[in-house]
Amino acid sequence: MVRNTRIEAEKNHDKYAANSVETVAELASAQAELNAVNQILPTLAAGTYKDDEIIRQSRLNTKVLTLTNDLKNFGSVPMLLRQSDLARVELEAAEMERFIDAVETRKAAI
Repeated sequence: MVRNTRIEAEKNHDKYAANSVETVAELASAQAELNAVNQILPTLAAGTYKDDEIIRQSRLNTKVLTLTNDLKNFGSVPMLLRQSDLARVELEAAEMERFIDAVETRKAAI
């Protein structure tokens, strides 16, 4: 059980690290695309193409907002907190293993 907890904490650490990097990259891409749309939108003539770009702008705004929230959830500070959780779990696991060894040694002596 202790081993499973440690393995789960390590998996979560790796998942959050990967998500953090991916989120930063996606956010930069979405912001660049949104900036491009914002620059060309005022120059377009009224019509279906401009309407499509307005819809695209709205979707990009939503994507940037979502990615910004994800970055808050998977960013640097939460990552550090999860690393400290992993370190705590590893210490507890080592302590539990020492306790089990001591109990088994005492049990064998009796």
